[in-house]
Amino acid sequence: MNAIPATDQPYTPIARPVTDPAALVGRWVRLRDDRAEHVGVLVHAAPTARAEEGQEWAWTLRTPFEEVAGTGRPSVEPVAGRAAAPGRRARGRLRAVRDDLAEFAPAGDTGPTRARDLVEADLDQLEWELAAQP
Repeated sequence: MNAIPATDQPYTPIARPVTDPAALVGRWVRLRDDRAEHVGVLVHAAPTARAEEGQEWAWTLRTPFEEVAGTGRPSVEPVAGRAAAPGRRARGRLRAVRDDLAEFAPAGDTGPTRARDLVEADLDQLEWELAAQP
């Protein structure tokens, strides 16, 4: 048992990953903003006009199910690093979406075919990034 009362213990804030979002465009990332946490391919990240006031970014992220956009000060880290578990979950979701598109897409319809191609490309990239980690 610790003899130091809980009120006297030092407070150590948990450091959020500080990564330049623009450096991770095109990679699978875990992005946390003020509202939620998302895992997907970072499609776009650029500083906004108010960037001097505290690094505000405009970003777009393609998740296995939708495209999410936002502004603010996101915390971004590559999925292939310490965040491998969300990457594995995303891989399972991508496989399910790919299988659904292959099974239920009407023959000759180009929309689902393009969506399936995009999902397959995202899945290939995610598997490559997860395999490349040490």
